[in-house]
Amino acid sequence: MEYEKWSDVFGTVNADNNLNESNVIEKIKEKLKGEDEGEYEEWEKADFDVSHQFKDGSTLLHWATKMRNKEVAELLIKKGANPNLQNNNTPLHCAVERNDKGLVEVLLKAEGFDLNAQSRDGGPLLHWACAIAQSNKDLVEVLLKAEGINVNEQSENGDTPLHYAVGGYHGDVLEALIKEGANVNVKNKDGKTPLYLACSTRYYNEDVVKALLQNSAEVDATIPLNGVVRYGSIDIMKDLIDKGADPLLENKDGKTLVDLVIESYKNCPNIGEFLLSWAKEKNLTDIVNALTEKRANFKTECGYLHSYVQFGRTDEVKALIKEGADVNVNIDGNTPLHLAVIYVREDIVNFLLDNGAGVNAVNRDGNTPLHLAAEYGDIDIVKALLDKGAQVNAVNGDDDTPLHLAVKYSYIDVIKALLDKGAQVNAVNGDDDTPLHLAVKRPHMDGINTLLKVKGINVHIKNKDGNTFLDSAERYVIEVRNKQIDRGVTFYDILASEGNKLASYMQNESIARVLKTGNYKKEFPLWANIIESQYEKGMERRILLDKTAEAMGIQHPDLETIPELPLPVGDKIASFLANVDLENFCKSANQRSC
Repeated sequence: MEYEKWSDVFGTVNADNNLNESNVIEKIKEKLKGEDEGEYEEWEKADFDVSHQFKDGSTLLHWATKMRNKEVAELLIKKGANPNLQNNNTPLHCAVERNDKGLVEVLLKAEGFDLNAQSRDGGPLLHWACAIAQSNKDLVEVLLKAEGINVNEQSENGDTPLHYAVGGYHGDVLEALIKEGANVNVKNKDGKTPLYLACSTRYYNEDVVKALLQNSAEVDATIPLNGVVRYGSIDIMKDLIDKGADPLLENKDGKTLVDLVIESYKNCPNIGEFLLSWAKEKNLTDIVNALTEKRANFKTECGYLHSYVQFGRTDEVKALIKEGADVNVNIDGNTPLHLAVIYVREDIVNFLLDNGAGVNAVNRDGNTPLHLAAEYGDIDIVKALLDKGAQVNAVNGDDDTPLHLAVKYSYIDVIKALLDKGAQVNAVNGDDDTPLHLAVKRPHMDGINTLLKVKGINVHIKNKDGNTFLDSAERYVIEVRNKQIDRGVTFYDILASEGNKLASYMQNESIARVLKTGNYKKEFPLWANIIESQYEKGMERRILLDKTAEAMGIQHPDLETIPELPLPVGDKIASFLANVDLENFCKSANQRSC
């Protein structure tokens, strides 16, 4: 309710063409009084202070930021709004959370801004910018240029922005921080450096590790090698051990790197080979014997095909297939094609497809190779699979289609490719989420824009939480919620209505005329396709209702005026009738076809 209230307030104020510094407070007062008189009176007691904190601690500047109202935010700053007050976050934290570079630039103009203020929810400002889901290098660079920003500031846990960039897998942001003097060897309160995090299983990213090593990150015996084992980066493994990482260091479960390799040898035989040579050099007889035994068992149990695929050894893969290896052999639930997709081995994917690999094989999670390609985001692999007949609407164990996964992980090229091949835009998964529900959860604006342009997109489907896309997309519907068409009816009302309600709007000639012209398409490009579709649906329903009323001998187009029925009943009955039912009724009454 709070969000909707302030959305209405700021939507109206922002749409005022006469808004300026001298009247911005009056405009907000006027609208707020009509929305929430109690809140208005509390503000009045504070002499309408521009920095007054309302119920949840938010100031006007907070709300202007949440609504992405740059113009209003600028005017409030000119009026002296305090930029450092918190509702758990400062307004600038809110702008960073929304990944809005332009709004951040506006707020940085405020006098007295404490750029190193700690948010009660999540730490310093630059940390937030480095951790948000949609990495924005440009936004981070804007903050780095701001006077007073500390690139090496530590949070309560001792983490620097560089720690956060590693945790978010944002290599481009990491490079920007290092360029501005970020300390690659600083430790947090747990004694962990950025390199420590980057090498762990949870945060492992080969490009990030390489970037840190290239920028003089120090390696010592405590650096974990778990992530390197899991993802098989043999060159990184050699480099780390050469520089001092200890393969015999125990993790929290009391296991060393050697233990992990022995336990899962088939997933990392190349690292096993390297460690075998290392153990021989160190005269570690027990380790040599254990690794030698594992290597022998590996050769007899499952062969090398999966491992060669995993580590991109194309020539070896081709040789094994030519020697008769089963191209569809299933080990631990995956075929070689599944692994080639997971590890983004495009040349191997193409070779396997050309040599009989099952393009729609499912693994233990119900994922086809196309599901995995959509999740990992390589557009060339996606196209190769689609060209070989991959089922674009296959569902996995969670009832996700490839389109659900492409939207979930924000791969716009993959989204478009799947839609071009007929992906069902209204498909629901196990949570009854459509791809559009997932797009707004990210949030992923490119994905939302693309999906909303698809003919037949349904914004009224409810998920298991009972929410439609429109319910979840408050921040995106502000503009249409506040734009009236006629006498209190907004474009949002057109978007949100169905059936007889939608048809009733079309009985208003002023509304129908505005929608028919299509002039709204330039003002609301995001919603243009749906508004047009709603207009067509509403007009179709209106015509059918009119003809049904005519067939029943009723002059007024509303069925609720049927004299033999209580007033609401006729309309209620009609609301349960689909268009085809109304058409059949007309035909049965010997009227011309509707």
